Amino acid sequence: MEKQQEGSHKLLSKEEKKLLLKQWKASQNKKHMLSKTKVQKLFHYLEVQLAGNPCNHTLHFTGQWLERHLPPEKIGKVIAQIKGMGGYCDCEVLFNCYETYGSHERRGMTPGYSGPVQKEKDEAEKGDMEQL
Repeated sequence: MEKQQEGSHKLLSKEEKKLLLKQWKASQNKKHMLSKTKVQKLFHYLEVQLAGNPCNHTLHFTGQWLERHLPPEKIGKVIAQIKGMGGYCDCEVLFNCYETYGSHERRGMTPGYSGPVQKEKDEAEKGDMEQL
């Protein structure tokens, strides 16, 4: 075994690692302007809207939801934050934003909904099958 070099970091115990991870997650969540609950509601709204309407590569539905649920003075800041996370259109908001809130959890929020990308693939395959 190698000896620790002078000035190197000590190894952390499992409990110390868990505590540091918990503290980091809490600090990440505080940086978001929308609470986890509001983000879940936004995602649900987007999933429902995109199930019936293909993404038009804008933040149309995101903007609609924000206008209904936030004071006008906060909307621009939230949109800037969403774009900073890679959400330049409604479907990108679903797949790129609020990772610290549990991105895997949110994708299964609406039972039976597989997401806009999968819906487009399913429709394309259905069209291919009808041509046969």
